[in-house]
Amino acid sequence: MAGQDELADCAAFTVPEHKLVVLREDVYDGLFNDDVFSRSTVIHELSHIVLDHAVTLHRGAILGKHQFCEDSEWQAKALTAAIMMPLTACQAAHSPHELSQMCGTSYQAATYRIDRLVKEGKLDPARFAGGLFW
Repeated sequence: MAGQDELADCAAFTVPEHKLVVLREDVYDGLFNDDVFSRSTVIHELSHIVLDHAVTLHRGAILGKHQFCEDSEWQAKALTAAIMMPLTACQAAHSPHELSQMCGTSYQAATYRIDRLVKEGKLDPARFAGGLFW
């Protein structure tokens, strides 16, 4: 765990080869206060370990020339969304708000998850008519 002054630019980071996650103190404390950001941050960082990423990029990193799906950050975000908002929950929800309430995520994350699943043909866009913009 690190203080806010030590991790001013990021909430957490992972050293996958050592299976180590370092959290800013406020993120750690947020886990005990049911904070959505803290919960998703920890799952995201653990995703880097599960996905066996040798090197992770922080938000300010300049990306190389590769497909977006080859990016370790994209992969960790996708796994975080799948863990926090499984397809069955997305199929049961009638709106991003309902999904965020069911799964304990932010409205923004739920909107993005539904949008991606609609674009991938895994959810019927008519189910969410009026709630999202495609």
